[in-house]
Amino acid sequence: MSYSKLYYHIVFRTYQSQRTINEAHERDLYAYILAYCRAHDICLLRINSMPDHIHMFVSLRPDVCLADFVRELKKSAGNFIKSHPREFPMFKGWGIGYCAISYSESEKASVVEYV
Repeated sequence: MSYSKLYYHIVFRTYQSQRTINEAHERDLYAYILAYCRAHDICLLRINSMPDHIHMFVSLRPDVCLADFVRELKKSAGNFIKSHPREFPMFKGWGIGYCAISYSESEKASVVEYV
């Protein structure tokens, strides 16, 4: 039997770092992202954002490719936001790329606190 725990702090920005994540409706976006993660058997440990970027701390299964997960999540979350133009009227999309930093089990609590 194999055992692995893969923790990633993921950050991705809005297009041109525009301040388009509306604080009044960010919880709707968080709920959508949580549902997306659950549907794909991804453990979302913490999520937070600023008007121009999102922070996520996740645990991925070893059979999940990080790049594929982030690409598909950004696509899906972008579609969600675009389908709610009243809540996110200035959103133009996500920026290219992302940041992902891996952490150990012993660092988990401090990363959750940070995010």
